[in-house]
Amino acid sequence: MNISKYEAFFHDGSLIDIRHIGTKIEFSMASAEMDEEDVENDVILSKNDSIQGKLHIEGIKSIMIGGNPFPGILKKI
Repeated sequence: MNISKYEAFFHDGSLIDIRHIGTKIEFSMASAEMDEEDVENDVILSKNDSIQGKLHIEGIKSIMIGGNPFPGILKKI
């Protein structure tokens, strides 16, 4: 399912968890609250009226935070 058209809702959403293993990072996210008329038929809203899902990024070579290299493991604190 392509949820790129709902990108703006994730801007005000929340980060649920981060799983960082080697060169792969998985972000579990929830969008901001949405109305049924904001989504198309192929999207099912959670009990919190949001889209919840995971963003997978692979092949990461480096992570920069504030312009500085970050050598550690990303995690939600």
